Amino acid sequence: MPDSSTSNRAGAAESAGSLPHDWPEVTAVIINYNGENYLRPALDSILSQTRPPVRVLVVDDASTDGSLEVIRQYVERDARVELLQLPNNSGPAVARNTGLQAADTELVAFLDGDDIWLPGHLETVVPLVANNPEVALGFSLVRTFGNQDRIWDADLPADVVVDAFWPSVARCVAQTSAVVARRDMLLEIGGYTSDLLHCQDFDLYMRLARRHPFISSHKVTVMYRRHSESVSHKLIESRWSEYTARQRFWEAESTAEHSDPDFLRQLSAHMSKAYEQRFREAWGQRDSVMFAFLPQLATTIPEGEAVAARWRNRGRLIPVARLWDAVPAPIKASLRKLKGAVRR
Repeated sequence: MPDSSTSNRAGAAESAGSLPHDWPEVTAVIINYNGENYLRPALDSILSQTRPPVRVLVVDDASTDGSLEVIRQYVERDARVELLQLPNNSGPAVARNTGLQAADTELVAFLDGDDIWLPGHLETVVPLVANNPEVALGFSLVRTFGNQDRIWDADLPADVVVDAFWPSVARCVAQTSAVVARRDMLLEIGGYTSDLLHCQDFDLYMRLARRHPFISSHKVTVMYRRHSESVSHKLIESRWSEYTARQRFWEAESTAEHSDPDFLRQLSAHMSKAYEQRFREAWGQRDSVMFAFLPQLATTIPEGEAVAARWRNRGRLIPVARLWDAVPAPIKASLRKLKGAVRR
């Protein structure tokens, strides 16, 4: 693994510039399940790239709507587009792995069937990876649209090669539709974990960043659709998958033949810190449902029971906190002054 502290690498300053050689071949892998209403904009966004891919593999996960008809129209229209049809609905991890294995280029770019690439997406992200052969993947920022409009926070510095491991333990550092990856490095770790219902990207990045550095652009080049069917709405299910991934990673690292005690202490501390942050978020949002759920995850990470114990009683105060939130600011200020005067 690279050094545990985030570090710049030689030559990274050039990574956002023009490519030193011919433009590398890239395969676009787009996955779809019953996305008939979103497929056309997604496929059009791939084919409209200023630096287009040489192949577009559309992996259909046994759709039951009109998706296949849409895909076949594009197959007939453009020789770069190919349909890979799964016989049974198997989930996004299997679909992505199918495209990853079928690709025959060094670089693979992923797009979920309900998202959209802006025209310069590949032209922005591909040079980051191509100019830095040590990195496993590069990605850009995304803007959500639909039920929510915001730009995702940048978890890594811009345009430099970094050790992304500790950020990847804490959270999902990249949105899948923004990623361009080295195919061989993804296959080296087995690709996406197929039995996780959600958070397959978080799991992949954590395992991948243990071995290889990442690179990121802070340009927004992807539009990420938020709607009622999107995985981001299934928050509790996602948390189960997220902490299942952490539990498996901890167990694998702690039982490894040459496990490093110092690394394990750091890993334990980072996992505990990330778990505590979930309680802070639930408290800040006054989310009593999430606050009641989080203690169920305590056994999945080291020191989890101690973290849950520190927060368990505070959940009972959420109704009171909601009442306090509703108090007008001037009244709050007066009450604080009164409290200070009483203390004196």
